[in-house]
Amino acid sequence: METVTLVVISVLLTLGIGSIVYLLSSVRSLQKNIKTLNAMMILREQTDDDIYRLINDNDKERNRLLQRSLDLVSQDTDKRFDKSYRAMYEFRDWASEQINRLIEKDQLTK
Repeated sequence: METVTLVVISVLLTLGIGSIVYLLSSVRSLQKNIKTLNAMMILREQTDDDIYRLINDNDKERNRLLQRSLDLVSQDTDKRFDKSYRAMYEFRDWASEQINRLIEKDQLTK
């Protein structure tokens, strides 16, 4: 009976030690997986930051080019508007002179 008890205890101890070794190796494997996941998350965050920075830089450049185009259109419009008004005022002055001459001529002939 003592032999059977010793065999049972030996088997149980062997199984217990085997289970502990298995659990330790599983924990180490999980730790490696966690480290790998953490590294992947850090890499993903860096990639996301790079993408956001690139998008932001592209938006800034696009906005700068758009603002430059708007400024050029505005300047062109202002120039054309000024020319148009200048021509209108010149015509008004010329017409006013012609009307005044006709009035003077009419007054002289009366």
